[in-house]
Order: sequence, then C-alpha cells, then structure tokens
Amino acid sequence: MNRVLTATRLQVVHPMVILGMPWLIAASSFALNWVLWAVTVVGEEPGAFTGGILALYITVSVVFVQAVTQLLPFAMGLSLSRRTYWLGVALFAAAVSAGSGVVLAVLSRSEQATGGWGVGLEFWAPGPLYADSFPV
Repeated sequence: MNRVLTATRLQVVHPMVILGMPWLIAASSFALNWVLWAVTVVGEEPGAFTGGILALYITVSVVFVQAVTQLLPFAMGLSLSRRTYWLGVALFAAAVSAGSGVVLAVLSRSEQATGGWGVGLEFWAPGPLYADSFPV
C-alpha cells in the first residue's frame, strides 16, 4: 500500500497541471459564456444552455492521458511496477472525481440560487445534467 500511495503522490508533482489547469480552463469558459449570455438575447430563450462544462471534462481527460504518456515511464524508472502505478492513478482519479463532484454540486446550487448568475446561464449543471437532489 505504501508504494501505491507513492504512485498517487507522484501525480501531484506539479499540482498546477493536474489540479489547476482543468479548473482554470473551465473558469475561462464560464467567463466567456457569462459574457455571451449577458450581452446577447440567448439567455432569454427558453431551455437555452451551454455545453461549456465539457471544457472541464475534456481537460481532465487530457491531463490523465499525459499521466500515462509522461509519468508512467518515469515511475517505472523509479522501480514502480505498472500495477502499482495504475492503482495509484486510480486512487488519485477517484479522489479528484470526488472533490470535483462536490465543487460542481456547490456551483450548481449557487447557480440555481442566483437565477443563472443573474443572466439565466445554466453552465455548471445544464438542462440534461441537472439533478434535483444535492447528493446526486
């Protein structure tokens, strides 16, 4: 288990890449969409929503692909087995998923409470992804 935790810690050697960049890109996508909703009439149309949240999912996917292509050879050079490395990546991915889920749930509720950030924008939980229950 100690080696799996070492492989997990290896993922945050540069935390800005694996934790910060997806959220920075999602925040910039949110800012762009908010401006578009504020200055155009698209927010006034019933059922209008944006797919900008996909920026977060795509960026996280790219980051984990980089974990495979760049960190796996390095980890093997540090005498970590493939199995240990994959268990560490899976543990880290589960932690990132749980943390991101909580942040998205809070942002979704904030969005709902403010009427779509004041401009009717459904960004963090667009129509098809919206769930009635906070834990869901």
